[in-house]
Amino acid sequence: MPANLPPLYYEKEKLLRFAQSIPEKIEIIQEMIAIMPKHKGTDRLQADLRAKISRLKKDFKKQPATRRTDFYHIPKEGAGQCVFIGPPNAGKTHLVNVLADTKYPVGNYPFTTKKPDVGMMKYQNVQVQIVDMPPLYDDFHPGWIMGIVRNADVVALIFNGCSEKNIQGIPKVFQYLEEGNIKIISPGSNETSDELLLKKGFIIITHIDICEEKHSESLKKKWNIPVLSVSIYEQDTVKKLNKELFSSLGVIRIYTKRPHKEADLTEPVVLKEGSTVMDAAYHIHKDFAHNLKFARLWRRGEEKKGIHISRNEILKEGDIIEFHI
Repeated sequence: MPANLPPLYYEKEKLLRFAQSIPEKIEIIQEMIAIMPKHKGTDRLQADLRAKISRLKKDFKKQPATRRTDFYHIPKEGAGQCVFIGPPNAGKTHLVNVLADTKYPVGNYPFTTKKPDVGMMKYQNVQVQIVDMPPLYDDFHPGWIMGIVRNADVVALIFNGCSEKNIQGIPKVFQYLEEGNIKIISPGSNETSDELLLKKGFIIITHIDICEEKHSESLKKKWNIPVLSVSIYEQDTVKKLNKELFSSLGVIRIYTKRPHKEADLTEPVVLKEGSTVMDAAYHIHKDFAHNLKFARLWRRGEEKKGIHISRNEILKEGDIIEFHI
């Protein structure tokens, strides 16, 4: 019996290849077990994964206490997860407070953020999770931070445009990421790599309301990723960042309806771009896809109005699907 594993399982499997700490590996394997459908075709795989967890736990107990570091896991919520990283005094927490309407403490001194802080940013009818990480510097770029970055959907590298020390420290942040097996690429890139885990992301330059913005073009050329300039006091730049954070996730919103009922356009199902009808069915419930008889599609701007569609139909932003089981 085939396993019929969902796409998210293979994403986690790839993530496991680049994980560095034992707690991170255990966390990923536990997620893989939770994701996979439970039937005879996956019995052997489930057993193998549980045995791997057992071995990892034994190895972890053998490690000296000095090698056991803090481990944080941030469960994903909303349409996707974006992690904010950067050096001290970059303005990360200010941005999170404005984008997510949170009230995390902000000080005129470095290292105010000592652990991950989480907020939910609203974009139209969905929310995006933002994680504000402690600042990175020479004596502090621990593996658990890189573990959170590896699991994120998007990485935003935040730097203070008024601080030459911040700007000059950009190569260091990229170095820390590479040491964690991570490379930041443009959200629209088709780049592949077997050596590094590729993460969509961009650079954000803050405090442009009080300093002349003069770094964007040179940074774009050097790192080949988008550079956004923002001030928390200039709403147009905040709105642009809000939109870019959502767009960079590479997701679509579809809507479901019951037969003879109107679709509820306030509660979208969020899927990766390129997802199919079967992916949507699986997202709704693990067993839903197995019982699916057929589906009907309504698509804006096209002649597809309630037509029967294949299970492998590629869905688009705004599609309305009626599932029949």
